[in-house]
Amino acid sequence: MTEELADLNFYLDLCGFPHEEEEILPPHELIQQYQEKRASLNADIDRILMEIETILGQKYEKEK
Repeated sequence: MTEELADLNFYLDLCGFPHEEEEILPPHELIQQYQEKRASLNADIDRILMEIETILGQKYEKEK
């Protein structure tokens, strides 16, 4: 066992899982990123809802 560790230069992190580092932002940058992401998600939601309304409107017109 000691020889194996020496062969690895005593590197003990053998689990192989990647380590994720969390980026800590200043509050104003964090809020800005949050607002940008929220605006992007809201735009996606609005676009998808418009597509659904268009599809439903077309189906409603066909049913008349």
